[in-house]
Amino acid sequence: MSQTRYDHKILLVLSDGKPNDMARTKGNSPVSTDYSDQIAVTDTALEVRKGRGEGIGILCVFTGKEADLPAAKTIYGRSLAHIESPERFAQTVGILLQHELTRLLE
Repeated sequence: MSQTRYDHKILLVLSDGKPNDMARTKGNSPVSTDYSDQIAVTDTALEVRKGRGEGIGILCVFTGKEADLPAAKTIYGRSLAHIESPERFAQTVGILLQHELTRLLE
C-alpha cells in the first residue's frame, strides 16, 4: 500500500481475531514453530501500528468467537467492529468506514 499514489488509504480486514499460520517455517527464526497465540497477536498488533504510522487507516471487521475478542482488540484497538450476524454486516461496516473517513479528512 505504501507504493500507491493515493493520499488517503484504508485497509479493511476481515478477521476471526486469530493471526495464526500453522505451517511451520524453516530455520532458527523466532517463528520457526507454529505462528499462533500471543506471539502472533503481538506481532500483528505491531504491524497494524506500523501501518497506521504510515498514514494507513486500518479497520477490522471481527467475525470470530467472543473468547477471541480480546486478541482482536489488542491488535486493532478501537478501529474494530464485532459483527455477530451477517444481516448487520453492511450497516456496521458503513458506520466503521464513516468514522475512519471523518478522521482521515480532518
